[in-house]
Amino acid sequence: MTESTEATSVAMDQYVDLVKRWREATKARMGWAKIEEDIKAEIDKILADSDQATINGQIAVERRRENRFAMGEFKRRDPEMARYFEVERTVRTIDVDLIKSTRPDLYKEYQVVKLINKFDG
Repeated sequence: MTESTEATSVAMDQYVDLVKRWREATKARMGWAKIEEDIKAEIDKILADSDQATINGQIAVERRRENRFAMGEFKRRDPEMARYFEVERTVRTIDVDLIKSTRPDLYKEYQVVKLINKFDG
């Protein structure tokens, strides 16, 4: 459900270069992130079953296991096993919809705000 709110606006004509630099930085970051992922995948293949790789006798790359589980990957690759281990849990949470409908001022105060670059210039 989309909420209809009136947007406010400010002229940023004198900051066109700043907004352009933001757009360029975002594109560059996305490009570098893809390059980084490709390089990491290649190194991961080279590591095979090893936990470390050395260059000139010094540890250059190390694979560390984190105390996290790749749940999405597990469900995708082995849905039957995932269903076997699936449990239902009751979790305490805050009713954000109730806050939004009864205390819009409070909702607005804590609402997450994200800047989006829509400039094409």
